[in-house]
Amino acid sequence: MLARLTRAVAFDERTRSLPYRLCAAGVSLLGGDGGALTLAYTEPQRLTLCSTTDAAARLEDLQEVLGEGPGADASRRGSMMSAIVSKGRSAVWPVFVEAAFAAVGEVSVHAFPMSSGASVIGVFTVYQLPPRLLTENADIASFVANSIGAAILSDPASDTPEGLGSWASRALVHQATGMVMAQLGIHSDDAMALLRAHAFADNVSLTEMARSVNELTFDFSRDDGARP
Repeated sequence: MLARLTRAVAFDERTRSLPYRLCAAGVSLLGGDGGALTLAYTEPQRLTLCSTTDAAARLEDLQEVLGEGPGADASRRGSMMSAIVSKGRSAVWPVFVEAAFAAVGEVSVHAFPMSSGASVIGVFTVYQLPPRLLTENADIASFVANSIGAAILSDPASDTPEGLGSWASRALVHQATGMVMAQLGIHSDDAMALLRAHAFADNVSLTEMARSVNELTFDFSRDDGARP
């Protein structure tokens, strides 16, 4: 799954921002029609990094304005939340469901918290119009959301393993970033984001991930999960 996400990000149109390409790749993997990435979902400093369609932007705006919906609850509870928006009244998020139906019609909205450790940093939202099931189960969808969250974290070289100084750690990461750029033909920011996502998926530090790339035991150009 992460190899598919990597390829989708690497080969998307380069004029788009990295958050947009990550979001679009995640939406495609889960069988959605559009989506959004929003940080600090329930906080005053809330920031929507991208919306892939006008409908996605409208659904995010409604949840922010109304203060209810699957995104807000996913952020607060740290678990996936889904809404089926239809003409009938809903016992859960009734105001949002009514407003969403008026805005876009019948739609399913799935919200996945993007977590870093025990903290929820934001929400990855996927919508489907008309409503239907996702193409992947909830565990895989949550994995995709967390991988995207790991990819957009702002400090790429904050972890320093025991016995390795910060300058040496950064040198390893910078070298690995260059190798990923060469393997996939992508920009340095994209390469760094993919390194972070794979480090998260393998439950290793960024420096350990970089060492694997530098020692050629991890190759991003492979289609079968990167390990020879």
